[in-house]
Amino acid sequence: MVKFSKKPGSNILRQTAIIDAATAVFLEKGYDEATFTDFAEKSNYNKRTIYLYFNSKDDIFAAVAYRVLEKIEEAIINAIDEKNQDLKIC
Repeated sequence: MVKFSKKPGSNILRQTAIIDAATAVFLEKGYDEATFTDFAEKSNYNKRTIYLYFNSKDDIFAAVAYRVLEKIEEAIINAIDEKNQDLKIC
């Protein structure tokens, strides 16, 4: 359960920072070797804070994978849009 901060948007920023850190840890150590301690150290939050946002390493990995899939989707949409614009010019 995510606790709400008094500052608007701070929870999103914190969660984003954790996902950024987890991405780096997964790339560096791999899934099996990555730990909540690693995520905490890399994000500069304590493990308790990490657990407020994610219940397990699987949840963090899913968030990282989801972000990657969003970027792939965006790239595909942009490529399709560019292709459609090229067709309109002809």
